Amino acid sequence: MVEMDVEKPTAVGGLGRDASQHAASCRHAQATSGGASMDELEYVEKRSGATMAVLRQTYDDFYERSYKFATVLVGGGGALGAYALGKIGVDGVTPVAWAPVAALAMSWFGIAAQLIWSGAISRRLSPGNPAGNIIDYYDDRIAEGHDSNSALAVTRRAELILEHTRAREYATGCVDRAEALDMSYRAATICTPLVPAVVLIFCLAR
Repeated sequence: MVEMDVEKPTAVGGLGRDASQHAASCRHAQATSGGASMDELEYVEKRSGATMAVLRQTYDDFYERSYKFATVLVGGGGALGAYALGKIGVDGVTPVAWAPVAALAMSWFGIAAQLIWSGAISRRLSPGNPAGNIIDYYDDRIAEGHDSNSALAVTRRAELILEHTRAREYATGCVDRAEALDMSYRAATICTPLVPAVVLIFCLAR
């Protein structure tokens, strides 16, 4: 699931999300536009596009894994909770029979909630620029006096600079979701045997 945050045209018709980002991209692109041929720009664009495709797929994969594991935890916790509730108040059934199960259910619910909050919520990430923004940027470079080839080179470089920023944002999102998923795995591994054991010991000690 890729969350959309389309980059808006700036007041000066740029590609970025704000005027300062546009200005920095424009200055850098104009300063270096003569240093690379179209073939070199094409190579960088292909590499950048491939990197973004991998990052987007990885980001989506972590979302799916987080959502599925949270679903398993909630489903398992619900089954355990239903069992525990069915035992409460039954004649001859002591808390030893249901308290450890109820505690495990609550721990799974807590892990699932944390995983959803950290690993499966939507983020404001940009999938890229709409064509209108790029055309406006190119037209502005023409209006500044660039010939068509120079304006195109500057535009392509500016878009590559912005795509680098997008790639970093997606990479950060991937790391955050991976860490949330790993933490939930560790928490479930530790809590599943430990929580019922602690509650059982407490019940027996009363």
